[in-house]
Amino acid sequence: QDFIDDLGIKMDDSLYQALRRAAQALGEEIDSADWLLELRKARLAWLAAHPPPSPLRADLGTWKIRILDASNHYRPQVKTVSVGYVHGADGMKPGQGLSLLAERLGEGSWTLPLEIAWMPPETGPTCLGAQQMVSFVAVHGWPTQYVLDVDSQYTVRPFLEPVIAASVNVLGRVRNNRCFYVPIEE
Repeated sequence: QDFIDDLGIKMDDSLYQALRRAAQALGEEIDSADWLLELRKARLAWLAAHPPPSPLRADLGTWKIRILDASNHYRPQVKTVSVGYVHGADGMKPGQGLSLLAERLGEGSWTLPLEIAWMPPETGPTCLGAQQMVSFVAVHGWPTQYVLDVDSQYTVRPFLEPVIAASVNVLGRVRNNRCFYVPIEE
């Protein structure tokens, strides 16, 4: 504020007003950003106030589904975010990776995003997804009737170990060439 005043810039200018608001709104880390926590709480409160028809599918029983997936968001005009190669619907493409945690609300693809995290190019979806899930559960908990649905890239030890330790029920696809190991019987 003092720096802007020293330059003689009027705070009515929209760019500087936006910068001032952003500086006030953002915390040092994502967990300290009050407006993000409030947004998460509001989404979860909305979900609690508007429960989906139960059950959405009779074969699911009482399970409620949350989904974790990574997606490619290609915005070539954005110069401030690093571009990496990200797996999306069209295969590996350059772009900005996003890790999305959502809750299923209805038939088809009706979901409510609970958390969206930017994935740095040097971080893979399994590592970031595990961190994202552990921090989400630490803040919001994980009800026992919820199951986390993941794709085959997440059914690996670096993801499953911390997520299961956080008491998250996980349901994931496995690759057709996956080998399962059991202890050797003596």
